[in-house]
Amino acid sequence: MRRGFSSRLQRWGRLAAIAAMLPAAVGLRAEIIDGIAATVGAQAVTHSEIDREFRLVGLFNATAADASAADRRAALQRLIERRLLRQDLDQANFLVAAPLEVEKRLQQLQAMRFAAGMDFPAALRHYGLTAQECRDFLAEQIGFERYVAFRFKTGLDASEEEIEAYYETVYAPQQRRLGGAPAPPAEVSERIGRILIELQADRLLEERVRELRALTRVEILAPELREPR
Repeated sequence: MRRGFSSRLQRWGRLAAIAAMLPAAVGLRAEIIDGIAATVGAQAVTHSEIDREFRLVGLFNATAADASAADRRAALQRLIERRLLRQDLDQANFLVAAPLEVEKRLQQLQAMRFAAGMDFPAALRHYGLTAQECRDFLAEQIGFERYVAFRFKTGLDASEEEIEAYYETVYAPQQRRLGGAPAPPAEVSERIGRILIELQADRLLEERVRELRALTRVEILAPELREPR
């Protein structure tokens, strides 16, 4: 039930985390001629950005990024949504992450992913990434988390009725399916409240993305990246 580093990354990857976000040979940087895959207003999304998104998500989530057409389309949609949200983020300078914050987040990543004898520089080489590309991604993730907290979580709360309903319909059944006994409501009510606030913020964020998309011309130029009809 705890929403930690990996869940934040997953969320930014979906927009971001952060999916977070590859050529068939994971260990090799693709030799491709870069070009514009899509435009979001006056901004461009390039093929190399989509490729880098796959490799970053693969590094952070310990997965071999899959370069299927469906996965590339999903990565493009995440990048489009990030471009849309920049319209909001760029108006708030306080969202910018300081270098020390980025380094701390990078150290957290290394401690979680590379503590058991796994070598971070070797992983960077495997995914064809640089440490600076990781820092840039994490800096953007931190700014996004602050944006969500400031714009969508301020003033949100979960009522006792909502917490009780979540406990009965989601938490307790989930624990039983896993073979364990649910903790008493009093022990988990605070955690459930935080989860409900996160869910409310997610819904508000998705509404904002739809608003921005309706106001912004988005054009996918690469035919293979358009959603099947």
